[in-house]
Amino acid sequence: MFGLGIPPQQYEELKQDLEHGRTVIDIYRDRVRRLACDFPIDENYFAWQAFARKYDTNHRRAIPDYLKEEHFETLVERANRVVTVVGSATDEITNNPRGTFNRFVFLDAQDWMDAATMTELWSAIAEKAEPGSRIIFRTAGAASPIETNLPEELSKRFVYEKELSQNLFKQDRASIYGGFHLYQMN
Repeated sequence: MFGLGIPPQQYEELKQDLEHGRTVIDIYRDRVRRLACDFPIDENYFAWQAFARKYDTNHRRAIPDYLKEEHFETLVERANRVVTVVGSATDEITNNPRGTFNRFVFLDAQDWMDAATMTELWSAIAEKAEPGSRIIFRTAGAASPIETNLPEELSKRFVYEKELSQNLFKQDRASIYGGFHLYQMN
């Protein structure tokens, strides 16, 4: 699995979804079927990456918006707004004034973190983010690690939008993850 880009931490999370004699291969078979069948393949650049290892360079429909010709001028106009920071997200949040950030996209980083690292990150969010801030991330398994890894006092600072998360997961064209999670800070 590591050779396919699945590190041991994510593999362990993925195994939490095994039930009724199913194997990890069964889970991946379901996810590949979802990737190939549940979304129009001519628009799903995640499927193109998975199956062709490239984007749709001929018709240019199955490509991310930022690569579409009609968005090029907007990118050029706004490129000067991009700031590159090399470091940890926790340090970046901690080292900025309160209210600097109100949206957080952590991809699948929560799968890679132990409870102490996750607590440090979410403590920084609780201390520095605007009220109402939103945090989204994907996980290899279906369950959110926030529910079991954060201390109770800290986890009370965030509301898990479970139903909305489940609906958004159904719309996730990447299809290789087991969960999509949205939290809002009180």
